[in-house]
Amino acid sequence: MSRIILTNEALASVIENAILNVEGVKDTFGKSPIKCSFEDSVIDVEVNVVAKFGFDLKKLGENIAEAVKIEVENITPFKVRDVVVVFGDVVYES
Repeated sequence: MSRIILTNEALASVIENAILNVEGVKDTFGKSPIKCSFEDSVIDVEVNVVAKFGFDLKKLGENIAEAVKIEVENITPFKVRDVVVVFGDVVYES
């Protein structure tokens, strides 16, 4: 039987890519913007992001959570149980 080993860094890269492709996200926030905890083949994720001004944060949070869930579940054998989105900042772009 094969085993897949995914480092926290690799998983964080997958999640960061998913986040940055969501319209309304400027960047990630903080020194450790992505935190994951594993329980068997289930993952809980917390992401810290910088949002662009003018976007509905509730809807943006839902879009981020959905993007993370889809990306992780499509390219890994893991299931995402929960995604917590923390808005560290909101920036105005001219």
